[in-house]
Amino acid sequence: MGFGCVASAFDMAGGGSGNLAPCVFSRLTSGGGGYSVIGCFWPNDFYNNRGSILMKRKMFAHAAKRGALTLFAAGMYCVAAQAQVHVKKGAVGGNGADWLTPYGEMSTAIDAIAANLHTGETELYVAEGTYYPGTLTTDFFQLPNGYSVYGGFLGQTSETAPEFRLGSSANTILSGDIDNTPGTSGNSAHVVLIVGSVPLLDGFTIRDGFAGGHSFPLSGTGGGLVIWGTGPTAAGVSSLDMMVDCHFRDNTALRGGGIGGQFASMNMKFCSFHRNLAKDSGGAIWFDEFGPESFPLPTTTKTMSFFNSNFTNNVAGTESANGRGSAISLTNLKGIVHVYNSRFVDNVILGQDGAGTVSIGHQGSKAATGGTTANDVLFGHCSFAANQAVSGASTPGIYFGDGRFFNIAPKSIQNSILFFNGGATVLSDSNIGGPGGRQNRVIVSSSDIQMPAGSQSPWVGTGNIMLDPQFVDFGLRNLELIYGSPCINTGSNGAILADVLNLDEDLDVTERTPYDLKRGNLRISTPLVPIGSPPPPPASTDMGCHEVQGDFQAP
Repeated sequence: MGFGCVASAFDMAGGGSGNLAPCVFSRLTSGGGGYSVIGCFWPNDFYNNRGSILMKRKMFAHAAKRGALTLFAAGMYCVAAQAQVHVKKGAVGGNGADWLTPYGEMSTAIDAIAANLHTGETELYVAEGTYYPGTLTTDFFQLPNGYSVYGGFLGQTSETAPEFRLGSSANTILSGDIDNTPGTSGNSAHVVLIVGSVPLLDGFTIRDGFAGGHSFPLSGTGGGLVIWGTGPTAAGVSSLDMMVDCHFRDNTALRGGGIGGQFASMNMKFCSFHRNLAKDSGGAIWFDEFGPESFPLPTTTKTMSFFNSNFTNNVAGTESANGRGSAISLTNLKGIVHVYNSRFVDNVILGQDGAGTVSIGHQGSKAATGGTTANDVLFGHCSFAANQAVSGASTPGIYFGDGRFFNIAPKSIQNSILFFNGGATVLSDSNIGGPGGRQNRVIVSSSDIQMPAGSQSPWVGTGNIMLDPQFVDFGLRNLELIYGSPCINTGSNGAILADVLNLDEDLDVTERTPYDLKRGNLRISTPLVPIGSPPPPPASTDMGCHEVQGDFQAP
C-alpha cells in the first residue's frame, strides 16, 4: 500500500481561493482493484456558488452511500472510487481491474467474483451492450451478494465513478432472448436472480425473460428479475435495497412478468415497466410471503417502495380467471408499502374475477386463519388513467384484497388521481375496490376519484373531488395538467411524504419529497401573478404524479 498527494479534477476548495485541494489517498494493489481520488472539497463548498455545486452534492451523496468518503483532520473531505470489477462487451483477455482490462461478458465477471478472484471489490461496473446470461433457458445472471451493480458506462477511463457515466441505461441491456429468434419459448426463464442482499442495481434495461412454466414457485416467477428468499424469518429474507433507473420490457411469467419474488424486500426509483405480462398475477411486479402451509407466518417487517416510476401496457390474467394486479400484485406481506409519484397507464387485467391495476391483500387459508398483515399501505401523488378491467365486475384501479388485512392495516390514498379507467363500461365506480365493500375502509384524501354522476364518495377522508382532471392530452396519454385544472393547488402539503429514497441526492431524507415524477419539477411551486397584484396565496401541491410549475401564468 502506498500513499501520495494528488489534485482534484474539480475546483473543490472553498472560500473562493480558486486552488485545487490536495488529498491524501491510498491505492490497493491486491485483488485487481484499486482506490483513486475523484474529488476533494471543504464542507462550505455546498453553500457557495462556485463550480458545479450539483456535481459536488452528487459526489458527496454517492460517496457516502458507497462508503468512499473520508474526513481529514483539516476538515476536508476526499471522495475515493471504490474497488470495482469492470465489464465491456466484446473485450478479450481482461481481468476486470479497470476499463483498460475489462471482462468481455457480464457472466464471466460474475463467475470470477464467485470464484473469489475479486476479494477486495464491492462494485460491478458494466458498459453499454447487450449481455445474455448463457445459452440455456435455465441460465441467468445471479448478482453477487453484497455487490452494487451499475450499468450505463461507455467504458472510458474517465468513468471512475457512477457520477461520471457517459452511457445510457437504455443501451445497457440484460436480455433473455438467448436464441435470437422470434417467439419466447427459447428465452431464458429468468434474466436476473438475487438470493441474499444486493445494495444497489442501477442503470439497466432488463428484457425478454420468459418464466412461462407453471411449475410454481420459482420457474413460473419473475421473467425479468427474481428476488428469492428462503423463508419468512430475517435470515431467509432476500433484498434489493435500491433499484435506480432500470427498465423492464417484454418479460413474461406466470406471476410477476417483470419482477417476481418471495420473502423479499425492494425499494426503487426512476424505473419503468412496459409490456410485461403475467399469465396469473402481477403483470409488472408480484411479491408474496405465503409459502407452503408448513412455513411459519412472516415475522420480519419489510419495505416495498415504488417511487417515481412508470407502469404502462402491462397485462395480467391471460390464463387465470382471478388474476390480480395488471401492474403490481402484493400478497400476504408484513411490512410497509409505499407507491409514490408514479404513473399507471393502459394496464389491463383480464379474467372474469380479475382485479386491480395494483392489488394488495391476502389470499388463501393461512390468511383467513390469522395471517399477518401489511403495517402501512400508502399511495401518494399517483396518477391512474386508461387502465382496463375486461370484466365489468372487476376493479380497474386499486384493489384491496380480503382477509385480516382490512381490519388492521392503515390504507390511504393521498394527492392522487384515478380517472378514465374502465371495465366493461367506460366509467366504473370501482376505481378503488375490494370484496364486501371493504374499499369503504380506505382513507382517501385530497384526491380526484371518478365516480358515476350523482354518486357520493364512499371513502373516509377530506378534500376529495370528482371532476375531470383536464390532462394535457389524454389521447396521447400525457397526464400533465393544463392551467385551470381542478387538480392544481388542491392537494395537501401535509400529505407529502418524507424524501426517504433521497430523490435529489442531498442526503436529507427527512425533508418533504422535493420533486414530482419528472424529477425536475418542484413538488410545491409558487404561483405566478401579474406585477402589482396582491401576493399569491401560499403554494399548495397538485394532485397526481405531475406538478405544474408557476401554477398561474402572468399576462
